[in-house]
Amino acid sequence: MKPLILFSLSNGWGVRNFIHSGLIAAVSQFADVGVATHKDLLPYFEELVEQGEISFVVELSSEETWTWRRIRQAKKLILQLQHDISTARIKLLGAARGPLARRGLAMIWRLGNILAAQWQLKLLDALEHGFNSPEPPVLPGTPDVFVNCSPFDFRDNKFQRSLHGLGVPAIVIIPSWDNPSTKGCLSLKSDIILTWGDHQKDELQSFYPAMDPACIRNSGIPQFDAYYQTSFHDNEREKFLENLAISANKKVILYATCSEQLFHSEPTVVGDVVAALEAGKFGSDAHLLIRCHPADRSTRYEHLCASDKVSIFPSSRMDTHNIYSWVPPREETLILAETLRHTALCINTASTMTLDAIASLKPVVNVAYDGDTELPYEQSVRRFYDYHHYLPIARSVAVPVVHSKSELLAAICDALDEPDRLEQDRKFVFDHFCHSPKLGSVSFIVKEIKRLAQCSD
Repeated sequence: MKPLILFSLSNGWGVRNFIHSGLIAAVSQFADVGVATHKDLLPYFEELVEQGEISFVVELSSEETWTWRRIRQAKKLILQLQHDISTARIKLLGAARGPLARRGLAMIWRLGNILAAQWQLKLLDALEHGFNSPEPPVLPGTPDVFVNCSPFDFRDNKFQRSLHGLGVPAIVIIPSWDNPSTKGCLSLKSDIILTWGDHQKDELQSFYPAMDPACIRNSGIPQFDAYYQTSFHDNEREKFLENLAISANKKVILYATCSEQLFHSEPTVVGDVVAALEAGKFGSDAHLLIRCHPADRSTRYEHLCASDKVSIFPSSRMDTHNIYSWVPPREETLILAETLRHTALCINTASTMTLDAIASLKPVVNVAYDGDTELPYEQSVRRFYDYHHYLPIARSVAVPVVHSKSELLAAICDALDEPDRLEQDRKFVFDHFCHSPKLGSVSFIVKEIKRLAQCSD
């Protein structure tokens, strides 16, 4: 009899990371697979049931009372205060109206930093497990293993607590590198927690000292498996670039944009690159490919495409799609892997794209200026490089962080002229942040699920 493995996925990014990466398909080879999800994603998973890719889907409850919401928020605040998480501090002070209010909030933060303690987290976590674990929805059977792919979402965590009461073991997969410091608290009653790499593992051991270190294991990143597939033919680059109307003899500079909400003036910075490109600053064979963030609009850059040296790759997300319930196309990760494989370097603003590019063995340049006008720190993109998760990379020498147009253009020229110059530094950073199991991240996670479900290979 096959074991029953139940996944929870409450947003579209989880679909990209855990379905499009092939993880659930691999688990389906030896188990019956069910999915618990948010109501907005039910149609997508119901279609997977009809196609036979999964066995069933159930809806996660979105109900949360005022009291339990405040308890959850208190846990997050205690964690961030206790460890002086710079991301939360910067956002708090940035919301202040005026310098006097900012100083007052800074004093409150320092006081909270002194008073916050681990026992408070443990107490609130025990309260949640004792009194906020309702009966799970009706399932075809008791799962042998529960895999929480959205472990910082209250819906998934509430579901995990319910299954814990039934004795179901849980594997938690950290979906993104900034989640431990920005999204809230993990359940302290998880059997296995799978992290991106040593940096995240050390982070969790610091945040949750009561957690057994043996439960925290580096699995790597499922969606990064596509970057390690090195068997491709020379004509693949020609074919890929042809689809983008770019000549195969071009040296492609990739600019991966930020969310429009976070970087309003980014078209100005991209314009700096375009002006230098048209002036021949990067050589006659250079071409700029602007890849839009899912929360960015390609129309913001259309005025820069008068030259045949500039192309736009728009987001696959339609304006009508909510960014969290939007499901990326199945080929999204493979297209990104191909894009990075065939470009010379990647420019971005404090994005996960930095790690994507390093995984693809490409130089990276990080933008830390606001265009024509320097904004106050609280509104400037400069603040992103002080965020807790990004600070180690910003302080390293592996990725140039540029603070002006002249620095940006110089860094691009350096990366094009000497692409291998910082290769060892980039490798050091990547090895610390991103574990790369020999068999791949998906295979590693499958083995952990099998082991917990007591399945033989």
